[in-house]
Amino acid sequence: MSRYQELRNNNDVALLLLKEPVGVADGLVPICLPVDGSNFDGKEAIVTGWGTTESGELSEHLQQLTVPILTNQQCRKSGYFRFQITAKMLCAGYLEGGRDSCQGDSGGPLQLAKGEAGQQQIVGVVSWGNECAQRNYPGVYARVTRFVSWIRSHSRGACWCTNG
Repeated sequence: MSRYQELRNNNDVALLLLKEPVGVADGLVPICLPVDGSNFDGKEAIVTGWGTTESGELSEHLQQLTVPILTNQQCRKSGYFRFQITAKMLCAGYLEGGRDSCQGDSGGPLQLAKGEAGQQQIVGVVSWGNECAQRNYPGVYARVTRFVSWIRSHSRGACWCTNG
């Protein structure tokens, strides 16, 4: 994988190396990686975060919002310049504006249900946008399917969700 490209916000993902394992407890469960090459265009996903709200302040409580995942073609036809949206990005949100992820949500998950067992899979990572909730400017996310191989190769010893 290439390094993060600041001018284009490309490859906007990172992994953390923890000193100690994190236990699975009530309310804390691992999220699954998607199958490499999966397409989620047109699906509804949930974005969560403690980012800036309508009041202009960071939220004290975890917020969540259901957003539609757009095709990259739809996103490139919105207010963004065509070259801004790369194959390693996906857009999700409402073209009419009004609801979106925002500053402080960056790095958070865009997730959707995986099967019927209640598991969730991460399909995007909050990356950037034109301000927040602006008409014709949906949120832009790192497209996780483009990074699955890299994540797996740098996560030796991790447990993985089964595909299905």
